[in-house]
Amino acid sequence: MKFIKLTFLFVFLAATHLPAQNFTVLHTFTNCPDGAHPFGGIIVDNGVLYGTTDDGGTWPGSGIAYRLSTNGADYSILYSFPCWTRGVEGGTNFFGQPGTGLVSSGSTLYGTTSDDVHGFGTVFEINTNGMDFTALDILGAASPSGSMVMHGTNLFGILGAQLFEVNTDGTQFNVLTNLPWFSIPESSLLLSNNILYGTTIVGVGDCRYGNVFKVNIDGTGLTIIKGFTNLDEGSSLQDQQLVLSGATLYGVATWGGLYNYGTVFKVNTDGTGFAVLRHFKNSPDAANPMAGLTLSGSTLYGVSWHGGAFGDGTVFRINTDGTGFDLLKSFSATNSDGATPSGIVVDGGILYGTTSGGGSAGAGVVFSLATPVPELRAAQTGGNLVVQWVDDGLSHWLETTTNPGGGNWTAATGLNWTNCATGTTYFGLTITNAASQGSAFFRLR
Repeated sequence: MKFIKLTFLFVFLAATHLPAQNFTVLHTFTNCPDGAHPFGGIIVDNGVLYGTTDDGGTWPGSGIAYRLSTNGADYSILYSFPCWTRGVEGGTNFFGQPGTGLVSSGSTLYGTTSDDVHGFGTVFEINTNGMDFTALDILGAASPSGSMVMHGTNLFGILGAQLFEVNTDGTQFNVLTNLPWFSIPESSLLLSNNILYGTTIVGVGDCRYGNVFKVNIDGTGLTIIKGFTNLDEGSSLQDQQLVLSGATLYGVATWGGLYNYGTVFKVNTDGTGFAVLRHFKNSPDAANPMAGLTLSGSTLYGVSWHGGAFGDGTVFRINTDGTGFDLLKSFSATNSDGATPSGIVVDGGILYGTTSGGGSAGAGVVFSLATPVPELRAAQTGGNLVVQWVDDGLSHWLETTTNPGGGNWTAATGLNWTNCATGTTYFGLTITNAASQGSAFFRLR
């Protein structure tokens, strides 16, 4: 974020600028007894990040659930999964790793483990303070994929080629519907207006490059929204979650596209309006986007496993209309900042994510990334003052306060388009009768 202080006597007093973007490693995983290789991404809740790792922990190879403040402080292991996790059926012990992300509800986290000794999975719950770990249900002879979603007291997820629901107390497990086994759904679910949305790696018939589907939460109405029929559209919609804005879904395909390094796409929930927003080209461009997208305003943020300046993955952004593509971060396995990013979320204008590899121990990191914002400027127009920034086609928020140290920033109002003499388009706040007012600070984020 950047801020300027202006008096309304048209004196530009000061300008303070932060770096264009601020990348920070919040935690480096060190394997044992710490975790290693977080593939499930993270969630953020009230300034705290929660996630899981596939590996590491007190019992090597079993993984952990962890928490970490967004400022990098207070890292703690909530639970280190033992080699044999106690199940709920007949006192039988089951092996499993927490390979997917978490769902939070109040002070409770829900997740799944996979790949037990019999090929089964487990639904579990644990308090955000690490207490009261409970295996809620032993799933069928398949491993769950992607993060679950919650509706009321029900959890919904993907198990093999099935969509399932289970109550948060472990009762009433139910298979909602079956997808053709060869369609391979490996995504986190998206829930909106009692409809679940998801993707598959491959598809059925001519749509063999993957599908976007929807189904009602009671299991009825299974519909293929979009079947990918050729590589130019993209292929292999894996390990991702769709995002929804209005009636339009946005997602990524890991492979395919014009250069066979994946695509960003959009499609309406009724199946119309499909378009490829970006064809990835590999280094120095991004390549093989994974883990889905996150949306802030009209800007989509995502990660790719490969590509970038060093070939070890990127963080990228793109507008929902396909404009404004930019690489925000290129990872390098030879540096300590991680490699092969595995998930990203946005909160308060800051991106938080994980890498499954890299870092000083080679076991992945948790990172934060402040996205770049344009420079603020002030311009006098007659008796008015205009606070402006160059329009870069992305979403920003202008805030104001009289005391930047007090934290009482509020949204600036009265936004208007203005044009400078050279024709460059600016976006800004016009302050009328400025000479009669006091002073204030402005920031863009």
